[in-house]
Amino acid sequence: MGKVILKLLTIFEGRIPDPESHAIVTKLAANPGQWSAGHDVFDEIRRRLVSHQWVRVSVQDAQYCFEESCCQAIYNGTILSPPLIPVRHSSSSLKQWSCLVRSMWPSQTLYEY
Repeated sequence: MGKVILKLLTIFEGRIPDPESHAIVTKLAANPGQWSAGHDVFDEIRRRLVSHQWVRVSVQDAQYCFEESCCQAIYNGTILSPPLIPVRHSSSSLKQWSCLVRSMWPSQTLYEY
């Protein structure tokens, strides 16, 4: 699972507005022995998302939603940890993801589900 998440994170490397949070999540994904810290990293990403959403919805919001999902999967991948309950993503969250992907590949034709 960690390898898949790392590949996903690599897609966005150098293309996102907050490289610090990206580096934190990437480091977590690369170190399975630290996955139990996923809950703490999730909390940090959530703080960034909430504080940023008051400004405006943007690519950075989409980045944080993506990183939250990575942290949830990483934390839930630990055997000894109680599961981090997934956040139900609203249609606005899906639009944020779409915004992130479109910002990375604006000339690509993207299909929405």
